[in-house]
Amino acid sequence: MDTETEKIYVSELVQVTETTSSVAMEKLGFQRCMEKLKACNVTVDLIATDRHCGIRALMKKEYPNIDHHFDVWHLSKTLQKTLLAKSKTKSCEQPASWIQAVSNHLWWSAHTCDKDPELLLEKFSSVVYHTANIHSWDTCNKFHRCEHPPIREDDEVEPAWLKLDSPAHNALKDIVMDKRLLKDIRFLNRSCHTGSQEVFHGAMLKYCPKRQEFDFPNMLARTQLAIIDHNENSGRQQAVVRKGHKKGQKRYNVVFSKASKKWVIKPIYEAKEYSFIYDLLMNAVAMKIGHLHVLPPVKKDLPQNIARVPKPSKAELVNTLKARFGKS
Repeated sequence: MDTETEKIYVSELVQVTETTSSVAMEKLGFQRCMEKLKACNVTVDLIATDRHCGIRALMKKEYPNIDHHFDVWHLSKTLQKTLLAKSKTKSCEQPASWIQAVSNHLWWSAHTCDKDPELLLEKFSSVVYHTANIHSWDTCNKFHRCEHPPIREDDEVEPAWLKLDSPAHNALKDIVMDKRLLKDIRFLNRSCHTGSQEVFHGAMLKYCPKRQEFDFPNMLARTQLAIIDHNENSGRQQAVVRKGHKKGQKRYNVVFSKASKKWVIKPIYEAKEYSFIYDLLMNAVAMKIGHLHVLPPVKKDLPQNIARVPKPSKAELVNTLKARFGKS
């Protein structure tokens, strides 16, 4: 593996008996996955995660040599939720029209900061000036003006500018300049995102639907199929028009987004390849006639449930219920 350029996004489905907390499950699953990578002699140089406090502390304590970054999408989503909640308060409705623009500005800042966290912070915080129709300033060290073309006074601008130091502008400024947010934004200087992992999770639903239960061997096999499918089709290019006067142009699809309540453009990719199925069928035939021997998966001894106390008898629970509702 090329450890200089490889970005490893990791996740693991775990069974936890010690606690029912999803926060603890995420941390434990991450830790187990890192231990397995280490046992397989995989060198990890960079990890991209969400802003999980437990994983952040674990990376700082146990893996200080690994470059830890945050996923831009998760932080952008949190920023949008914060702005939306603030815009619902009195006299602060106007920033709602800037929510998507501020989110886009965060992505742009992370993508164009050239891996410099200081430049990233200055680019992102410049949105405070831009929203007030101020496009040059001298309060920063590396970024002093907006990079968009000049805006004339008679140009119609959407969304509308915020008045400097108005309640709406101050509300936006308080959110953008929050110390905790700015501290976390420094972890976006490599512009990492876990989009490919989200695509894999979508492929998992095809092989392991949540509405159906599978035992351990079936779950293992279906997960492996999802991994093979994802790896075989992860490098697909955007499809192009093959005939007519638009031949060679990239294809797009217009869909309605439930999240943004708007019509958006999404690229159409080339059709998926399933040539790996032929190899699987050939191996299945070889196993059947005895030319290929594969050890069966070792079934884990998992508990019946995640309860932390012994199961009481049904009669005891019935008597308890009758005692509670007997008077009525």
